Amino acid sequence: MEKKDMTILVGNNSKTYRFFITINGKLEEAPIKKVENQSVVDIYKKVLNNFFYECSEEKTKRKRLTYVGYNTFKPNRKSEEYLGIKLQNSKEEKLNIYFTSKSLEAFDNLDRWIQQIKVSDFNDYANEYIEKNSVRRMTIRPAIDDKSSIVYIFDNEEYNSLRIQRQLGYYYRKSGHVIDELDVANICNIIRKFINHNLENHPRYEYNDILRIKCDKKIHLEIKDGDLIDQLEKKRILDDLWLVMNGVIEKMPLQEESILQKEELKRKRIKYLERKNLP
Repeated sequence: MEKKDMTILVGNNSKTYRFFITINGKLEEAPIKKVENQSVVDIYKKVLNNFFYECSEEKTKRKRLTYVGYNTFKPNRKSEEYLGIKLQNSKEEKLNIYFTSKSLEAFDNLDRWIQQIKVSDFNDYANEYIEKNSVRRMTIRPAIDDKSSIVYIFDNEEYNSLRIQRQLGYYYRKSGHVIDELDVANICNIIRKFINHNLENHPRYEYNDILRIKCDKKIHLEIKDGDLIDQLEKKRILDDLWLVMNGVIEKMPLQEESILQKEELKRKRIKYLERKNLP
């Protein structure tokens, strides 16, 4: 059962499942063909498997998760409100799963699993385009709604006047001044990868109201959110980039390495500045 836009409603205590597809903007009951002894739970697991894996006789290929969103849904005016997770993969297939108040344990279990996938898939998605030298511009900004997503635009003819070409965009969850921790971790990893891949293009940063990491060949990364910039400073992104810019270290360390070695890296900065002040 492969549908481009599917919605699943999970009933009380995760014992009932209803399957819908979107046709002309409206939810319609999905035609379900059961095989012998197949339960609704088996069908639910199959839908999840089809969303994350593309299977053929030759091989099984993973579809990357590119969008995770959260919202609520009321099937009708008399029903209770469901809490849901909205997903999209690299094949632009959509899967929305909503849970009643009596199935929130299942919601929590699914959410934890999705967050693990998000960490690896968002990083893998970004790394693929960075390693292919396909990213000329990277933009990182808060999402409008309660969601996180990553998208690559090679050549969007509709927006050519805005020069949206070869652009990687990361949109992260933010509530007030609080940014989703997994998004911060992902963003740090992707920025470090972007810098290290462009070392021969002399990456450097400019920081006024906007943080820009610029390279010689008109390749740049742009962040306008002061809250995220504060987080990146705490995670030593700018400190490590300064060390790279001045030849103190050869490349950006991994995020975990930078935090563990921060005192040693600080000493290297101090020694460099002391040498620069020598006559």
